[in-house]
Amino acid sequence: MGSQDKDLLLKQLHYLSRGINPLTNSEFIKGSTMLTPELVRCLVLIKNALHEDCERSESKDRIRKLNSKKQVQVKERKTPKRHGLRWTDEETLQAIEAFNADIHPKEIAKIHKRKVTAIVAQLEKKGLIESDERESYL
Repeated sequence: MGSQDKDLLLKQLHYLSRGINPLTNSEFIKGSTMLTPELVRCLVLIKNALHEDCERSESKDRIRKLNSKKQVQVKERKTPKRHGLRWTDEETLQAIEAFNADIHPKEIAKIHKRKVTAIVAQLEKKGLIESDERESYL
């Protein structure tokens, strides 16, 4: 059911629960079965349930749109291919050798498809960079 259909149905239920014919916009005749307390309560319950369902649907749509936006942002962020992956011993050794050959961590990061901060952290972990030098490589 579309949102316009639900809106129309909610409007009609609102009129019915107030004792008004939604088609003619006139009040129901006294003694009409449409005015029994049980039926009015039932109509109010249905109207409220439908209204809550509409709000939930709108909320789900907003969440879907937000999630879609986040996915686009992640794609646009373009993190390096190996970002977040575990370091192999061989890769660590290659990064150390490159650093010892005076290759800057930014270049090493490009080679290993990692963030510069990850390269610097590995080099610091291996004792090649002091913690106070860290910022100078970023």
